[in-house]
Amino acid sequence: MKKICNWFIHNASMQKKLIISYIILVSIPLCILGIHSFSAANQNLLDQTEVTMDNNLHRMCQEADAIFQRETDFTKYLAYNLEFRQTLEGNAYNGSAIAQSLNKTVEPVFWYFITSDENLKMIKIVTPYTETDIGSFLESAEPYENTVWYKKHEKDFNTEWTVEEDGKLYATRTILDTATTSRRIGVLRAEFYLNRILEPFDTMDYLDNGIVIKDGNGQVIYTKKIADEQMEQKIEAYIGENPEDASVLNKEYILKEASMEKVDWKIYYLLTGIQSRNRFIPLYFLQS
Repeated sequence: MKKICNWFIHNASMQKKLIISYIILVSIPLCILGIHSFSAANQNLLDQTEVTMDNNLHRMCQEADAIFQRETDFTKYLAYNLEFRQTLEGNAYNGSAIAQSLNKTVEPVFWYFITSDENLKMIKIVTPYTETDIGSFLESAEPYENTVWYKKHEKDFNTEWTVEEDGKLYATRTILDTATTSRRIGVLRAEFYLNRILEPFDTMDYLDNGIVIKDGNGQVIYTKKIADEQMEQKIEAYIGENPEDASVLNKEYILKEASMEKVDWKIYYLLTGIQSRNRFIPLYFLQS
């Protein structure tokens, strides 16, 4: 470097000095402008990605909430069948009378909902007012008396959505008497196709994103895998350590979190890089 400086000062011609000086004076601003433009473009890309992820997450939750609201309304409607409730109260353990009411008022409605609702798989009513199963939907409560959901719905009258250990999705609602005593006369249990209910999440495909859904007990009920298994395990471990506020943006991944309104579920929406055209750009490169 010293030799170059000595040559430039003592030996270079005036023409070469002018050319070199001009190149240096032009190149420095161009380099500074290029670095600034590159950094600004990267930041804009990250900002745009975050906004898109927020919008996608909001849309997915809205679509899923709309599905749950519709199915909750159906469940509530089915549990409030007045004639059937009156029959259960007035004809306890009278299998013939209950069967007639089922055939007339309940079973046609239930079959209509099952055949018309692509999300609904099965309906059953569990009641202590019969010792044997009657028809296609009514079952005795005796086999279910020690189950968690049956005990809980002795005093919990709202529709509860749960994913059981077998991976099946259920909506459970208490059937009350026709008086104002809020006395349980049965429990309606409806099974839904989990994969169809979760379709808004399953069809989201933004930059090979990943999705994790947890219920109110912290149980993972759905996972949309990403290509990097090690990174996926790292993110899931972070979610487990930060269940309340998991949203983060760092040099490895973007993670967004949202809670659904109609069910006690948390949605974790993750992205480990930004795919631009046919190239995959790691986040640490964009943030460097």
